[in-house]
Amino acid sequence: MPPAAARWLKPLLTVHWISAAVCLLGLLLFSVTGLTLNHAGWIEAKPHTERLQRHTPAPLLAALRTQAHARASDRAPLPPALHGWLADSLRVDAAGQLAEWSDDELYLPLPRPGGDAWLRIDLADGALEYERTDRGWIAWLNDLH
Repeated sequence: MPPAAARWLKPLLTVHWISAAVCLLGLLLFSVTGLTLNHAGWIEAKPHTERLQRHTPAPLLAALRTQAHARASDRAPLPPALHGWLADSLRVDAAGQLAEWSDDELYLPLPRPGGDAWLRIDLADGALEYERTDRGWIAWLNDLH
């Protein structure tokens, strides 16, 4: 074997076995999550649900009512001021999410791997409900499957 080819052979073999090991791990993870998805009855689920209730501040509620009446469609983004308030008071990142608007309420679905969350604001009295459900790490892996 020429010396130039031998110089590249050792690093090439190292890259080859490392990439093969990563692919094997991915294949094993994919097959395990396939089993857990197809046989969900085998695994007892104990979801953790967190419910919070707040009252929307009056200036934000007035801005939401104005936007609710001026919207062009039933799905529109939240005002930036509401993003900041949600992040501070509930630790909810709603940036880039489209809310479902109606004349009397705002509903924001917040799906995520391994769980679900949603937020509802009553535009009449400013009552806010937030619910976040975490179904565990197996559900998180299944959602990535």
